[in-house]
Amino acid sequence: MSAVKIGKHGNSLSLRLPAFVAQSMKLKAGDYVRLRYLDDGSLRVVPVNESQMIPAEGAGVAPAAERESDWDEGQW
Repeated sequence: MSAVKIGKHGNSLSLRLPAFVAQSMKLKAGDYVRLRYLDDGSLRVVPVNESQMIPAEGAGVAPAAERESDWDEGQW
């Protein structure tokens, strides 16, 4: 397990994925991931593939994470 430092990105916090993690998960800059905060305090990162994305109104595509979901912002 690797330890990574939490950074600041605007008003949010950011997490930098080590290159070997991004490569093994087949992630690249601009990809979307879904984050899930688990009961044990861990964070699960799951890639969002194109089949999980829907067209947004207007141009472009919105990730599934921006659609209505079981996301509970109170968890954060």
